[in-house]
Amino acid sequence: SSGSGGGGCVGAGSEGSSCRSAREKVSKLIELGAWGVLLCAGLVSISGDGLGLLRFHALPEAWRAPVKSLLTRRAVHVEDLLAKYDLEPREPSQEPIILGPFSMQSSYIQVHENRV
Repeated sequence: SSGSGGGGCVGAGSEGSSCRSAREKVSKLIELGAWGVLLCAGLVSISGDGLGLLRFHALPEAWRAPVKSLLTRRAVHVEDLLAKYDLEPREPSQEPIILGPFSMQSSYIQVHENRV
């Protein structure tokens, strides 16, 4: 009944601080992993496998064709959506422009050209 029976981080005292320390380590590990993924994605995007700004390949040769195929399919999908929802240019409306969350109309704002 002392509460130290291997049930996670329920206990107080030194067990609570070691549990907090373990959570901090896991949190830091996840954060470093996320930064690593972002760094790798950025490296691939500027390498010869992405935009081609740098003259090297960051992806292994076996991955290049599938990644290029995936990116091409995504690009085609985006182009299809743009073509599908392409709106014809409309005539400018004479309705007042609503500014901000307080529904102020653009005619409310006055410009004074003759300032003293």
